[in-house]
Amino acid sequence: MYFKNVIDAIGHTPLVEMAQISPNKKVKILAKLEGQNLGGSASIKDRVAKYMLQKAEQSGELTREKVIVEATSGNT
Repeated sequence: MYFKNVIDAIGHTPLVEMAQISPNKKVKILAKLEGQNLGGSASIKDRVAKYMLQKAEQSGELTREKVIVEATSGNT
């Protein structure tokens, strides 16, 4: 899959069919390959951050003149 920028890639975690797990042909089991996301397994955090930034831009809370500071405690 091709994306024009990093932001567009967020939320497009690859899925793989796990046909060998169930012998029942009516059952389809899919696994999300979270390790294939931009930040390793940080997909959920990426989606939340993208949503928060989009909403802040839409509401006018976030503009080009403002600076975002995100402090980490080692788990973000």
